[in-house]
Amino acid sequence: MAATVSKGVYHHGKRHRFEVVAKDDSHEAFRAALIELDEKVRVFTEATKPKTTKQSFRKQKGG
Repeated sequence: MAATVSKGVYHHGKRHRFEVVAKDDSHEAFRAALIELDEKVRVFTEATKPKTTKQSFRKQKGG
């Protein structure tokens, strides 16, 4: 029976759920599924991150 690996990620104020199914019950298949899941999450967060850096505008002291 194949194991399902899932992970919840809180990104931009919302929870996103990712799932990957391992090919079989071996440790190698489970490890490969974990690597695939981490890659899926990384690709998602990279694709949805803001394109520009956040700027801060501070008041200057004494002026």
